[in-house]
Amino acid sequence: VDGTKLGELTVGNTSFTDEDGITFDTADLATESLPESLTGNSDSILVGGRFSLSLRCGTVAGGDASFKYQTSVDGTNWRDGDTAIAALASDQDQVVTPPELAEYVRLVITANTLTDGIELDANLVS
Repeated sequence: VDGTKLGELTVGNTSFTDEDGITFDTADLATESLPESLTGNSDSILVGGRFSLSLRCGTVAGGDASFKYQTSVDGTNWRDGDTAIAALASDQDQVVTPPELAEYVRLVITANTLTDGIELDANLVS
């Protein structure tokens, strides 16, 4: 909205690849890597009910990263989710399927002591 246009989703498609080869998808919460020391929130995603979070990472060179998810009924007021997400470990797959329902969900990186970026694929499935 406030920056350079990255690409355009055409009717019937849910993803595209920009000129640098990075793939963006409507359900992605993170791109191809998690930089060292980065913390903060992902964009919010409308789920309208049940959802699962899928996290897959590559080899962790040093340090770790901690996450939580937050839910919202209006996309503005957020509360921490009921289910814990384990800190990243090397070559880890993690799926979290919380018991609560939500209209909106976002992923929050609460701590990041990584000494180098890692490959990270974080998706929301609703």
